[in-house]
Amino acid sequence: MTTTSSPARTGQGSAVVKVLNEAITAAMNGFGARHGCRPMHWYLPEVNGFDRGDVIGFPGPTGDDRAGGVRVAQAWARLLGLAERADEMPGYRSWLGAVGSSRIEIWCKA
Repeated sequence: MTTTSSPARTGQGSAVVKVLNEAITAAMNGFGARHGCRPMHWYLPEVNGFDRGDVIGFPGPTGDDRAGGVRVAQAWARLLGLAERADEMPGYRSWLGAVGSSRIEIWCKA
């Protein structure tokens, strides 16, 4: 079997990932806005994310207002029906669940 390099597998790969992440962020934030959620950053993890449909979200910079970031993350977790994980690393909180066939994880600084 002979393999050939394609632009997506070489220098253009990072551009493809960027476009996909921008699209998932726009789609998720559009959905959230219709339900009263503030925007977050969303991405498809490159390891197991593209093939499984995993999505990870986190609130944007909130300055020194970590509680604000937690409130944004909690609102999204409620909207998506995610469960808070008890085993998160110290200093962080996270929620995990499935929506349709996609595994969704949200995390933020505590």
